[in-house]
Amino acid sequence: MSHYKKNILPIILIIIYLSFFHVCLFADKQSGLEIRAVTFVKFINTEESIHGGMLSPTYLAVKSHYNNTDKKRIGELIVNDAGNKRILFFDYDGDCKKVISNIDIDPTGIALASSIKYIFGDKYDNALYSYHQVKEELKRIRLNIELFDPMGMDIDVAGNIYLADSGNDRVLKLMANGEILMNIRNYDQSGSYFDTPYDVAVNDGNDNIYIADYGNDRIGVFNSLGEEIKAMESIKNKKVSRPEGIAVDEQNLYLSNTGNNEVIIYDYINDKMVRVLRDFEEPIGIALSKIFNKHYRYLYVADRYKNRISVYMIKYSDK
Repeated sequence: MSHYKKNILPIILIIIYLSFFHVCLFADKQSGLEIRAVTFVKFINTEESIHGGMLSPTYLAVKSHYNNTDKKRIGELIVNDAGNKRILFFDYDGDCKKVISNIDIDPTGIALASSIKYIFGDKYDNALYSYHQVKEELKRIRLNIELFDPMGMDIDVAGNIYLADSGNDRVLKLMANGEILMNIRNYDQSGSYFDTPYDVAVNDGNDNIYIADYGNDRIGVFNSLGEEIKAMESIKNKKVSRPEGIAVDEQNLYLSNTGNNEVIIYDYINDKMVRVLRDFEEPIGIALSKIFNKHYRYLYVADRYKNRISVYMIKYSDK
């Protein structure tokens, strides 16, 4: 009996280890961001008597975190007020706290580079600028390549900038100092080229790159090396039409399907349509807040011709 116990003990330990490993692996696969509900919260705009009114907002970015001590959301929403050629800063209550209007640029895409620094695109000079919020300092980023109509952008966890260089029909990956790391121009499988890409988003979970290819009515998905994974001309039964804004998390794609005046929320892990949001007149930029309390975040959509930002709460299923 003693000999039997000695022989069986290692087997039992192996079974326990494998069972534990399987549970951890399975739990990791299931710990995604499955959306349980999407709820409209409010509109954000400016009071005409105070700020002259928001006019044709296009791109936006959001800075957010949760203060566990005060149990409050902290952060701000930054909006390109394109029709007025200015940048607006809103708090979480939707109150405009700051206006940058004394700058000689025509701002386009906006991305958060750090807690105090933003990157702006500029159609007027076909340039990129960094804005230091504390110093209130705007600096042009030196580039050894010419841009033409720079539009939407995103920044990865390493601080690299992904820019839709729309007029040049390409997407660039740049270091923070402007050094070019990658130039994506076409699809590997078909050989076709981008046509006026309007926006780009990076999945921090796997570094995949999602491109809103406006002129081709499709979404291009590429890996971190710039190699095509797939081209999406439809999402389930919805035709991609003139996409102008895109965002992504570890499980879901958020798309301004501008040609149809709608925003698509698509679960690409489970290949299912989550929601189609409507009541827009040319939705463009999309931004996501951080996840609060591990189960909800906010989605912001720039509704260009209704001159407002639409805000939605995204609630995730408990795992």
